[in-house]
Amino acid sequence: MFGVPDGVTEKEPSLDEINAKVPRGVRLSDNGRDSLRAILVCLCGGLIWLGGASYYLVHQRQQHDALDREGFDAPARVTRISHGKGGPYVYYVFQVDGANFQNDAPWHGGPNHLEIGSQIPVLYLSSDPSVNYPRGWGWFDFGYLFLFYFGALPVYFGARTAWNLYQDWRLARLGWVTEGKVTICVPKKSTGKFMVDYEFRIDRDELVEGSNNDCYDEYKTDSKIRVIYLRNRPNRNDSYPLDSFCMAERKSASNLVMANR
Repeated sequence: MFGVPDGVTEKEPSLDEINAKVPRGVRLSDNGRDSLRAILVCLCGGLIWLGGASYYLVHQRQQHDALDREGFDAPARVTRISHGKGGPYVYYVFQVDGANFQNDAPWHGGPNHLEIGSQIPVLYLSSDPSVNYPRGWGWFDFGYLFLFYFGALPVYFGARTAWNLYQDWRLARLGWVTEGKVTICVPKKSTGKFMVDYEFRIDRDELVEGSNNDCYDEYKTDSKIRVIYLRNRPNRNDSYPLDSFCMAERKSASNLVMANR
C-alpha cells in the first residue's frame, strides 16, 4: 500500500473518521481517469462528426437552391438502379457540349417504374455540370439522418458518462458512509466483476436498498459492506469506496511549511 512501510498494514479508518471529513477532498482514481478520457474522446469525436455532417447538409441545400434558381435542363439516361424504401436509387449520365457527366452518388426518391435506359430530366449548373440532380426529386434523403445518428450517439454517451462522473464526485465529497448488509452477490462472467445488492438503514431506522453492478470484490450474503449515500437523497448511494474517486490527502499547515523549505 502506497505510503505504508513493507510489512505494516494501514488501519482502515472508522466510519466516524470518514464522515468527519465531509466535505471531503477527493481526486480521480485510475478508473475515473479512464472515464474522463472516454468522455473527451466521445465528445470531441462526436462533435467533429456532427460539425462535418452539418456542413455537408448545408452545402447540399445550397447546391440545390442554386440548381432551382440557375439550373439548366438536360435529358439523362439511367445507368444503374437499386431499390430501397421510398423509391429507387439511381445513377444516370447526361451530356453537356458533347461531354458526359454523371452523378457521383445515387439519387433517391423518384418514381418506381424507372428502368435502366429510362430517360429522366436533370438540372445542372452551367458553371459546373458535375453539380446536378433529377428535376422534381426531393433533395433530402432520410439516409442523411444516419449521419447525425452516428455523431449524436457518442455525444450522448460522453454526456451521460460526464453526468455520472459528476454525480460520483458529489457523492464522494458529500456522501455519508454507513454500514450495510449484502442481500445478493452474483458474478458477472463477461467482466470478472460482481453485481452486489445491499440494504442499509438511515435516520428513523428507514431501510434503503442499493446496488453496485461493477463491484470488484465478492461478498457473502448477509456480510457487512460499507455504503456511501447522500443524506438528503438516500436513493443516491453506492458501495464505499467509489471506483471513480478516492480520498485526496489534505496537507496540514506544518506539512506545507516542510514542503516549501
